[in-house]
Amino acid sequence: MHHETTGRHSAMAVFVWVSFLVVAGAGIGLTLYLTAAHFTGQLYNICAPDTGCGAVLESDLAVIFGVPTATYGLLFYVTLLVAALLYPTIQPHYQAIAVNVVGILTGLGVIISVLLTIYSYVAVEAFCHFCLASFGLVALLAGLVAYWKHFALKRRGSGSTLLGRRVSRIAMRVSAVLLVGIGILFVHALGPPGGPGPQAQLDEDFDGLGRAIGRPGVGLGDPNAPHEVIEFFDLECPACQEFAREVFPEIKERYIDTGRVYWILAPYPLDMYPNSFPAHIAHELVPFDQYHEAKQELMENADRWGSAATDNPMPYLEEFLAEYGLSRDLITEERREVLRNQQERVRRLLGGVEASPIFIINGEPRIGSPSLGQWGARFAEP
Repeated sequence: MHHETTGRHSAMAVFVWVSFLVVAGAGIGLTLYLTAAHFTGQLYNICAPDTGCGAVLESDLAVIFGVPTATYGLLFYVTLLVAALLYPTIQPHYQAIAVNVVGILTGLGVIISVLLTIYSYVAVEAFCHFCLASFGLVALLAGLVAYWKHFALKRRGSGSTLLGRRVSRIAMRVSAVLLVGIGILFVHALGPPGGPGPQAQLDEDFDGLGRAIGRPGVGLGDPNAPHEVIEFFDLECPACQEFAREVFPEIKERYIDTGRVYWILAPYPLDMYPNSFPAHIAHELVPFDQYHEAKQELMENADRWGSAATDNPMPYLEEFLAEYGLSRDLITEERREVLRNQQERVRRLLGGVEASPIFIINGEPRIGSPSLGQWGARFAEP
C-alpha cells in the first residue's frame, strides 16, 4: 500500500511538473509572438483599432519604460520554464526553497495581471484578448505551484518540510509587502491628483460651438459626417504636439478622409506658453485651405520657436510666414488683442479650464487625447 501511494504521488508529481512546462511554454509562445509582432511592425495587423486589443495597443500599457509589455511577459515565462527544467537537478533539501521562489514569482505575476486588467478597464476602457489569455496562463501556473507546494512536498522529510514552511512564511510576507506597494502605485496612477480635476468644470452646452469660434470654414472632412469633433489646441503645448504627430494622421486617414468624421480646429493659446500667442497670430494669417498643414508644420518645428528653445520666436515665424507670401509686420498688437478676446471667449465657454488639448466629441467634452483605439470605438457607429 505504501508503495502504491508513493507511486501515485510520483506519477502526480511528474504530471504537475510536465504541465507546468507546457503552460510556461505556451506563455513563451504567446509573448514571443507579440514581441516579434511589435518589433516587426505587424502588431497593428493583429490588433484592429476598433477592438479591445487595439485600444490597449494605443494606450500606455503597450510600452512600459521604453520596453514592449509583452517582452516583460516573455522574460517572466522564460524564467519560470528554466526554473522548472532545473528543478530535478536541485538537491531535495533545497527543493522546497525553489518551489517557494517560483511561487512568489507566479503570485506576483497573478497580482500584476489583475492590476493591469483593472487598469485597462478603468483607464483604457477595453480588454485585450491577448492580455486575458496571458492572465489565464499565469493563473494556471500559480495553481500548479500551489498544488505542488501543499501536496507533492508533503512526502518530503520533516527537515525539508520545516525549511519549506519557514520559506513559505517569508514568501507570504514578501508577497504581501509587494502587493501593497504595487497596489498603491496603481491607485496613484488611476486616481487624478487633487480631486476630480478640470473635466468636471466643463460647460456641457457645446451645440454648434466650433462654428461660433475662430475663423469660419476651418474644418476638415465632410460637414455632414455622422461624427463631429472640435479640437481646442495650443501650438506650443507638448501634449497637443504629440497628438498632432502620433495620433491625428491616423485619425485623418481612417475617419476624416473616409467621410466618417468632421473635424473642427479651434485655437486656444494658453498663457503658460510665452511664445504661443505670436505663433497663433501667424497661424491665423494662413489661408483656409492650408490651415491644417500650417498647424502641423508649426508643431513639428516647435523646437525652433517654442519658449523652451528661444525667447524670440520671430526669426522662425518670419520664415514661416514667408512660405505663404506673408510678412511678419502682420503680427501686430491689434491682432494679438483680437486673439486675446477670442481666448477669453473660449475660456468662458469651457468653464474656465486652462488645459489643452480639449476635444468636444459629438457634444461630449474630453480633456486630453483618447488613444487611437478609443477614437476608433467612438467612431465605430454613426
